[in-house]
Amino acid sequence: MRHWCLAEILRRFTFLAGLTTGIFLLFSQSGLVAGGITVLAALIAYVVLPREKPPPTAHSMEFMPTILGPDLISAILIVPMLLLTLAAGLQDGIPEWWMVAIFTATPILGGLFLTVIIIRNASLWLLIEGNKVIFTNWRKSFELTPDTVKEIRMHSFKLPDWVWTLLSLFGGPRGAGTALLHRGRVSQFLKLKLNSGETLTMPLNGFSGALQLLKIYPLSNDARQ
Repeated sequence: MRHWCLAEILRRFTFLAGLTTGIFLLFSQSGLVAGGITVLAALIAYVVLPREKPPPTAHSMEFMPTILGPDLISAILIVPMLLLTLAAGLQDGIPEWWMVAIFTATPILGGLFLTVIIIRNASLWLLIEGNKVIFTNWRKSFELTPDTVKEIRMHSFKLPDWVWTLLSLFGGPRGAGTALLHRGRVSQFLKLKLNSGETLTMPLNGFSGALQLLKIYPLSNDARQ
């Protein structure tokens, strides 16, 4: 795993943990100042923690639709549900925290799954120089040439309907809103099979570099699945 991927993991952990802790302190006794400082620190950490700077001509994922926007959705799914579970565990007369967690687990897991995708998006970049291509993901950088790429195929992925149904039922208004916006969305991506036996996955949505790559390395015969 590249150290820049670890930096992106740290950014999300600090952001989500800081928001959760800060909002919890805001609603506790004498925690207004501490809570405000913690929330502010979480926001500052998200902005100022270092990000990788790819070469100027490299293609990266679009920031707003594939990184910042999903980060906000992830926080909306995770933070309130964590706070609800925490509050249930600390107050008398509330069912055991694990009973509440049954209902909060779905949006929390959905937010964590989204966070994994965001970290992957933030770690991707593609540099095209003639017929030589450098593709960097969360693991490492790959130098691609006509001699190293065995085949390229296009795939589509769509979350099962039952996932969105669970999010609507147990995710509250926020989960239902997210399901309404994204249900039925199909994500397309390229799969590059290398002669070394490795397989690389490159998203098409929000990543213009993948389309540029197809101009150099066309899809293999009968490549659509």
